[in-house]
Amino acid sequence: MAYLSKTQVKETREALRVAFPDFKFLVRKSNGGGSSINISIMSGPVDFGVIREGKSVNPYHIATGYEPHLVPFLEAVLKVIKFGTDRQWY
Repeated sequence: MAYLSKTQVKETREALRVAFPDFKFLVRKSNGGGSSINISIMSGPVDFGVIREGKSVNPYHIATGYEPHLVPFLEAVLKVIKFGTDRQWY
């Protein structure tokens, strides 16, 4: 399992900010072991409907698990998370 540094978390935050300037993301390192990043979409111009307590995104089922108007946006966010920094998804 790979360890993620604070610098890598910051790079991911910056990549999302550059790719989606109209959105506000909360990007933080997971508390358990340092091998994952938690990303929350706090605000932006896309209507996610009424989601009061958040909803997890399964990267393997984006096309089938979410409303059709959200799929292109979520796929684009995932692409930035995977490939938008020097740290590649693994």
